[in-house]
Amino acid sequence: MKQKNCLLLILPSLFLFHQVKAPDVENVAELQIYLDPEKYTLDIHTDHQGDKAVLMGQVKIRVRCSEETKKVALNAKNMALTRDKIGITTVSPETRDTDTHIVSIADSYFAANKPDIYVIELTEPLKKDFSYDLSLPFLFDEQSEHPEVREQILYKNYMDDMENIDVLEIIIGNQAGLLFPCFLERNVKSRFKIIILHDANVVALSNWPVSKTENYQYRNSCEFEETEPMVPYGVSFALISFKSTMATSTIPIKIWANKESIKYMIGSKYIAETATLFYSKYFNVDLDSKKLDIIAVPKFHNVYTENIGLISLEESSLVLSEKDDQKYFDITSDLCYTLNRQWIGTTVTTANLNKHHFHYGLSLFLEQLSLLLVRMLAFFLTENIFKESLQVYIEKFKHSFSNLENLWDIFTTEARKAKILDENITVEEIMENWINESTFPLIRVNVDYSRQIVTITQEPFKFLGDKDDEVEKVCWYIPLSYVSSGPGLIFLDDRLPKMLTCEKSETDFKLNSEEWITVNSQLHVLSHTYYDNVHWESIQKTLLNPETLYMKTDELTRARLILDLFALAENGIVPYKRVIDTMKYLKHEVSKLCWTVALIEFDKIYAHLLGATEELLDKFVEILMPVYQMSKNYEEITSSSVIGDQSVRLDDRLKKKNKSESLFDKAVTIDGVLENDRLKMEFKKLFIRSSCKFTVTICQTQSFELYGKWTTGTEDKMNLIIDQAPIEMVEVVLCEHIKYGWADDWNDLWKIYDKTVTSIKNDTILKALGCFIENEENILKE
Repeated sequence: MKQKNCLLLILPSLFLFHQVKAPDVENVAELQIYLDPEKYTLDIHTDHQGDKAVLMGQVKIRVRCSEETKKVALNAKNMALTRDKIGITTVSPETRDTDTHIVSIADSYFAANKPDIYVIELTEPLKKDFSYDLSLPFLFDEQSEHPEVREQILYKNYMDDMENIDVLEIIIGNQAGLLFPCFLERNVKSRFKIIILHDANVVALSNWPVSKTENYQYRNSCEFEETEPMVPYGVSFALISFKSTMATSTIPIKIWANKESIKYMIGSKYIAETATLFYSKYFNVDLDSKKLDIIAVPKFHNVYTENIGLISLEESSLVLSEKDDQKYFDITSDLCYTLNRQWIGTTVTTANLNKHHFHYGLSLFLEQLSLLLVRMLAFFLTENIFKESLQVYIEKFKHSFSNLENLWDIFTTEARKAKILDENITVEEIMENWINESTFPLIRVNVDYSRQIVTITQEPFKFLGDKDDEVEKVCWYIPLSYVSSGPGLIFLDDRLPKMLTCEKSETDFKLNSEEWITVNSQLHVLSHTYYDNVHWESIQKTLLNPETLYMKTDELTRARLILDLFALAENGIVPYKRVIDTMKYLKHEVSKLCWTVALIEFDKIYAHLLGATEELLDKFVEILMPVYQMSKNYEEITSSSVIGDQSVRLDDRLKKKNKSESLFDKAVTIDGVLENDRLKMEFKKLFIRSSCKFTVTICQTQSFELYGKWTTGTEDKMNLIIDQAPIEMVEVVLCEHIKYGWADDWNDLWKIYDKTVTSIKNDTILKALGCFIENEENILKE
């Protein structure tokens, strides 16, 4: 208690001391509002000796004064700024060159209440409508006492002790106020001219292309083209000794990586080129920076940025084997998200710097976080109006700032021009609850076949355990689309969608007995859909009949029905009997998408099934059996041949009765992946992973056999597997070996991981290392 009282006495003393040393600054924005920064010239010198790196230099900021003021306030954290090193000179209105008149400085200090704000008090006021050049030095030492400064500005790693490793030094200024004095409080974009003096054995990169290079004996001076207007925190530069891919696109794009990994970057470079060209055309605006450099940062180094013209990403998110389709999809998804932020978020920037989530959300056009909301927006506006609105938005706010209301206004205006939006409603009103509410709607579809009436209503989706009084009474504007089972597959999406509001919607579809419709089955809306029992029986009958399955439904509709069905069962809205009865159709399913969705959903409830009754578990195992009986040609196998032994263990259930060899062994073996058919290969990989997850004995047996086969006659077994075995099968085999192996196996694999540079190996090894959790007791005991 005495120590606490002493501390309470010390704090006011410290506060008083700082008050004496420097005044408070109440409103930095008000101090900065009178000065508009037009251009920054950054002259940066870099140096490093041993494990110490230093950045120093001079920043010249040309500002225009909008109102007379005798104070200048800049963002500058942890910098050696003193009054005698600061210069302020007038700019000639005629020549726009620096004048000879020097503005005298009365005082300068870091504000007591805001230590990252540097205030300069002048002896004479800066005049309205005059321009001035502010010259300030900066010094950044890697050994700074502020760790957050080091983490956000500079990463330097020397790995000379490891064979075949490049030296990497990355310096990134995505928090500009920590690196050089600047105006961060203003919603103003400025042009930047960057000059870097660096060691001759590294390459300098920045947001814009290099315009001029001067070579000295051991140092190079690299001058970059002047940028388009951008915010200070968008400034980024890097010094690296990596290799790069060749730039072949009309937009020069390079990926930089260490020499061990560069050969795995060709696929990612192609994806980046394709995505960049697509966005340039889609947004009708070329890439501002004229080029794009992507740096592949090695494992465990959290320095990832998305600055315009210069991106740094985790190396493992860029390495790509030509055989790995799933990784190809993942990289495409990640790069599309990252690259479209070159337009949404950089070319156009949110006006409120604390609300970056707005442009992050919009830029997830091809990413999962906002995919369905953006898809819904494009659906009810139509794809053309959606694209045209984005083009208008980017053109209007190019190199400036905007907010969410600006975007909604443009969508509304363009939609009304095309006569697809009622004058009494706006896009902002339609999207309000979709964005602001934490839940989403449950759509109920009830069919009265006697009157041929379909009744559609909505309510908030209620999760299992939610009490009625805990669920907000809210409704949404829901654009409805339909798929009908009529004669063949009929899509009713070619007309403008009808909005489902809080009122119920009755529609005359002229449905005959046993015909059905599905609502929003094309994933146009973030929702789940419930169908009444009689209606669902009609849908289920179509799915279970292989003659009508593909004639009456499409792949996306079936995937959506699976998602809805499991979600409703998990939350107590429909009984699991509906899931069991419907999922028997999977024995006819050949779609990778539908199988993936089904396996993911089964995985969610697998732990619950292990504690369920034998009868219920038997039913689910029977449903899953077709996974392990798919032949290489996907021949259908009747349900009569798939009943397994009714023993307790799941792996025994997945063996064909009275046969010593599992059908899985016959149909899908781990060795000998089909190289010439990517779709079949993906199916095969999916089935193999699933079989091991559901502990099918034959998968474990084959994994052990292959481990022995691949490592015969060598002591360095782990390295041999990783280097020579088929990459798509290494993960499964290593995982099974670690799962049931010994501590020495785990330690050997960890040593390889610790020494491995190539992320394509690191990912595989790390996933296998994680499999020890099922053998944790034995490994830890040793």
